[in-house]
Amino acid sequence: MKRRSITRWSKKAVLEGLEHEAREAKKGVWSDPQSVPPWEWRKRK
Repeated sequence: MKRRSITRWSKKAVLEGLEHEAREAKKGVWSDPQSVPPWEWRKRK
């Protein structure tokens, strides 16, 4: 059970790092100055 939670945590950390890099470099959805995070956009739909 512990091994599984470690894998989830490490994937989350990697994804958070990639998101930060994309925001900094203004890549993908973050290239728009008025970008809406995907999780907020989904809530609106």
